[in-house]
Amino acid sequence: MSMGDFQHSVYIAGPFFNEKQLKLIQTIEETLEWMEIPFFSPRSFGALGEMGTEERAEAIKSVYAENIAQIAENKVMLAVIDDNDVGTIWEMGYASKLNRMDDRRRLITMSDQGYGMNIMLRECVDAHLHGFKNFNSCMTMATRRENFDGDKFMADRGEAW
Repeated sequence: MSMGDFQHSVYIAGPFFNEKQLKLIQTIEETLEWMEIPFFSPRSFGALGEMGTEERAEAIKSVYAENIAQIAENKVMLAVIDDNDVGTIWEMGYASKLNRMDDRRRLITMSDQGYGMNIMLRECVDAHLHGFKNFNSCMTMATRRENFDGDKFMADRGEAW
């Protein structure tokens, strides 16, 4: 499958602040690369927490602006909801607002720790994945030119909390 088969690219939202979180984000990136699905990962900027004070102060506005632009540009967001990261939650809210204005957009959540969704998440996402079960078929369907049937993946969303 060539990159030309994909109409939409993926914005990867999720925490990458400890070894476990970083490994999951890297695995997602590697899987999308293997599938030849274009993506943007905010991790490409590096962790702001690892920057010095001056470097971080200079980077904050540009990182924010680039993330906002990439959320708008990438029609599919894959959001890792593990560990309740506030940045990921904010990105999902912004994507949800954009999705209401463009029905070609998709918001997909993923938990590698078995998290389900609360009522607010259940109503704004198109699919929910537990780990990599159904990952390839869901991401292929979400990024292809064909219609996305997220109902195929909603049975995997767990119980609302």
